[in-house]
Amino acid sequence: MEKLFHKSQKRKRLGVSSSSVREGEQVVIRGGDVISLLPEPLLCHILGFLTTEQAVRTSVLSSRWRHLWRWIPRLELDSSDFTNDMVCVDFIDKFLSLQGESYLREFKLTIDHDVFDGEASLYEPRLRRVDMRKLERFQVDNKFALGGFDDYRTRLTLSACEALVCLKLHFVSLNELNEFESLSLPCLKIMFLEDVVMPCDAAAEELISCSPVLEVLKICLALSLKSFTLKRVEPSYARGHSVMIDAPKLEYLSLMDYYHFRSFEIASVAESLKVDIGVQFELMTDYLSEQKIIYNLLNNFSGVKYMTISWKTLQFIYNSPQTNFLPKFHGLTRLRVTICLNASSELLPIVLESCPNLKHLTLELLIHYPEVVIARLSTVLPPCLVSSLESVEMKSPVTEIATELDLARYFMRNSTTLKKLVLRLYQSSTGEKHRPGVLDQLIESPRLSSLCQFEVIPVVFFCLKVKEKAMQGGRSGTSGEDRISMLPESLLCHILTFLPTKESVRTSVLSSRWRDIWLWVPRLDLDQSDFSEENTCVSFIDKFLNFRGESYLRGFKLNTDRNDDDEGPSVEEACLMRVVNKCKIQHFEIKNYFGFCYLEMSLVFSMCDTLVSLKLSFVMMSDYDQSCSLPCLKTLHLEKVVFQSDEVAEALISSSPVLKDLKMSQSEYDSVQVLRVRSKSLKSFTLERADPDRVENSLETVVMDTPSLEYLNLINYQYTSFQIVSMSESVKFDIDVVLLSIICNFLSFVSHVRDMTISRRTLEFIYYHLEINRRSKFYGLARLRATMFSNSSPAMLPVILEACPNLKHLTLELVYHFLVTEGTSRLLNLLPPSLISSLESVEIESPITDKATELELVRYFLENSTRLEKLVLRLNQSCLRKHKPGFLKQLIESPRCSGLCQFVILHC
Repeated sequence: MEKLFHKSQKRKRLGVSSSSVREGEQVVIRGGDVISLLPEPLLCHILGFLTTEQAVRTSVLSSRWRHLWRWIPRLELDSSDFTNDMVCVDFIDKFLSLQGESYLREFKLTIDHDVFDGEASLYEPRLRRVDMRKLERFQVDNKFALGGFDDYRTRLTLSACEALVCLKLHFVSLNELNEFESLSLPCLKIMFLEDVVMPCDAAAEELISCSPVLEVLKICLALSLKSFTLKRVEPSYARGHSVMIDAPKLEYLSLMDYYHFRSFEIASVAESLKVDIGVQFELMTDYLSEQKIIYNLLNNFSGVKYMTISWKTLQFIYNSPQTNFLPKFHGLTRLRVTICLNASSELLPIVLESCPNLKHLTLELLIHYPEVVIARLSTVLPPCLVSSLESVEMKSPVTEIATELDLARYFMRNSTTLKKLVLRLYQSSTGEKHRPGVLDQLIESPRLSSLCQFEVIPVVFFCLKVKEKAMQGGRSGTSGEDRISMLPESLLCHILTFLPTKESVRTSVLSSRWRDIWLWVPRLDLDQSDFSEENTCVSFIDKFLNFRGESYLRGFKLNTDRNDDDEGPSVEEACLMRVVNKCKIQHFEIKNYFGFCYLEMSLVFSMCDTLVSLKLSFVMMSDYDQSCSLPCLKTLHLEKVVFQSDEVAEALISSSPVLKDLKMSQSEYDSVQVLRVRSKSLKSFTLERADPDRVENSLETVVMDTPSLEYLNLINYQYTSFQIVSMSESVKFDIDVVLLSIICNFLSFVSHVRDMTISRRTLEFIYYHLEINRRSKFYGLARLRATMFSNSSPAMLPVILEACPNLKHLTLELVYHFLVTEGTSRLLNLLPPSLISSLESVEIESPITDKATELELVRYFLENSTRLEKLVLRLNQSCLRKHKPGFLKQLIESPRCSGLCQFVILHC
């Protein structure tokens, strides 16, 4: 394309020989060149539907077409069409200079080069040059995301965009918050943000709220996004995020795949909102916590009229020991739900009980569990069966025990207002059939509603069966189309990188085309237990490297289970050193599952200049080349890694100039006594004691010189000395340690921290110190999350608040313990400065107690805080207690010192 551009500047014919052009012109003349007779504005409009490359090619048609492409107010480029990125950005510069920057209406750029040869940073200044004031459509699609390298994100600054209607960004990093404060998108209707990094939550909210006519918003893989306001959305969030929706015109909300919301709040939506919930919750040992998350999430939709719930969401309810925590959906009239057949008899009445006004039910049954159904349908009839249910549609496989027919009979015999029941049956893969006469008996069975119409509809699926010879490497004899095998090999290799090598090898039996594809996957993910002996695993790695070449491998992961019977050096050590030092490895991970026997390795990273991520578990670093350099290492996770000396640990960290994430879990056998963490680039540091039950601790002193650190997490350690030389002003602390002798030292270096999370035991050490020395203050602390015993909170809370004179946001988790006696309350006698001058929001999570201590704390804040804007009380039943009648009502009606204070009570 760049050649065409330069030749058009010199008024020469482009792309083909001059004779072929003349021949083409003669054909046009003989056939009548009707399209060239059209006016130039119309021709430019037609060319606007083509990519810029295709539009440039039209310049060879005739002299009239020579310069038309330059007047198209649209630029659509793909960097892969150019020889390199510099040529591409040079083309953009010349096009904007020739046409005028304010002439452009649409801009689309696809950045697509190999991650090792490309220069994505070249595009930022060119994107700044694009005048967005008159742009209507702007799209940047960065294909560097496929390589998984965060440094190749395209940085972008959004400026004034009065005419922008559509904004689509992929693998882009938006600039700092001050760029958003004056941003206005008055015409924006469509916004797609895929894997876009926001500088902070406020920037994300500002970007969305500055679009008053926004209609469609899709956010995918937004790992930095935690809180936002939207209008119509199919959102995608990561684990642990908080979501707030304030969208009075929202008509459709879809929550899909795996999420674990910290909080989910809906301030306003349209009355006609449709909700599609496919949230898969993690089954944890703390069921009460998980139930609270589900209840809070679903309770937001109590007034929704139309809802779809997947089996992924209901599965947690079915597997929980307590299944009566679903909220009431009083507004729900139409429900689509997917349930496993084996759980339907027990789960369906629970779902119906939560929908008292349900009118239309669509039920999809599927086979999931092999166990035989034991539970019977409840004899207690949900209210909707008696008063509201009008239509039921069921889709189910045919089963031998005929559970689907029992469900149909349940509706026919118990629903008084049922008008129509449709049963769609299809043959499952197991080929089960009903017993003779069972279906006829159902059709003739009595119906409680005389108006009920019953239909049985067979559904036929045309399944593609793979013949046995296909599993032996032959082709399937079916006429079905194998669409996945039609994909290019590079994409197939990329798909296989998400599988362990064992599973990737198994794909070689699918067909002759798949036979060798796994050999081109630039990643090895091996489990030593899959091999008959250790030598076999090592031999496999060597053969793979010899076959593809050492420079081909990019990712390596080995799960090993070396035991105590192994004597002498590991035979795999030489093989691993070959992987580390001779391959252009980017991700290297070793997990030793034999927890009490360490894999002794002499890891020498002297030549590993491409390593991005290093994760080691139960490894003994017997030697380390202190002169080595890891120039690309960003992630370093060390779980129970044994270092022979302080110097070895320090050298590994300091040899990584771009290190951002460091996690260390120290072993009881570690010889490190003084841990020095010196890194100018480190953003996150987690230090955990892996054996908290042991009294002795080899690590005595920690010294940190990390000027860019933004997050520090300390778990279970008892330090003799903890020194911080430097760190970022915006660092967040998460502390769960026993302070003992370093309490004064600790309070001195956290006195100016703005955001801190403190565990219960750490808070107690701080409280006892503050009782003795009231002059210790946390002057910089604006946000505090703390845990304390409920019974001791009246005594502790005022002392803690007095030490935080500028506190704005307080999150308090109260824990009940029957052995902790209630302290002497000083709530009414002491008013900390933060209550009078700074505190804006308080969130308290507490069990319900007999003495209602949690309510006294709430009253304390309501009656004494002059600037409080919001107070949230989350009550749970973990203590199986109840408040005395009228207590909550008195609290709600109690006077508030701040006239702007909003008080919310949530029962979890």
